[in-house]
Amino acid sequence: MRNSKGVKSEKEAKEAKFSETLHPHRRFYRHSRRAIWILIACLAGVLVAGLLFWNERQRQARQAKTASDANIERQELAGANLAKIQARVYFRQAGARSLLALQREIFAANSPEVRARQLVQALAEGPQADELGKVVAVLPKETRVRQVYLLKDGTVVIDLSGEAANLLPGGIESEALAMESIQRTLLENVKEIRVVRFLMNGKETETFAGHIAMQGAGEP
Repeated sequence: MRNSKGVKSEKEAKEAKFSETLHPHRRFYRHSRRAIWILIACLAGVLVAGLLFWNERQRQARQAKTASDANIERQELAGANLAKIQARVYFRQAGARSLLALQREIFAANSPEVRARQLVQALAEGPQADELGKVVAVLPKETRVRQVYLLKDGTVVIDLSGEAANLLPGGIESEALAMESIQRTLLENVKEIRVVRFLMNGKETETFAGHIAMQGAGEP
């Protein structure tokens, strides 16, 4: 004989089967809900993949624009029949916490702002192929030099795009070396510059990339 629990379970099973016989649409609704959730999950996956693809295309477009702007300026300077001069730019020494000076050629523009822009662009472009084992980049390749202002007291204001801070790898050490690299490069090669100040996307910020205070940065 079955116990009362077994009788009850059998009775419930029969009632459930009878209910499905009377209401076959309920099973359909259960399957439909499952199909809807699967469809929603698939659509969410497609949306995420699309956003990732769009972000990557935007990053590539910014990188291409940075290279294009730099090339246009070089073409304009070359078209002005300007001579080239040697400059020393500072990159991070591979495997060390110090900077190493390397030689670059820039156009001998009369404007100190133009010379300063060329130097910072050279830092953003990073080491050349034959220098990769010796030094590493101090700025992300996506960095754009938005504007360069030279004040009467010899203070140069370098307005960098947000990528200079947002895509800078590492922490406080990388940040400090990036700032020092720009400062030493500009102070050593452009005699009109006495102090280096920074802006990010045209705005003053408390820190360069979250660690080093901007106030007083670049002062002798």
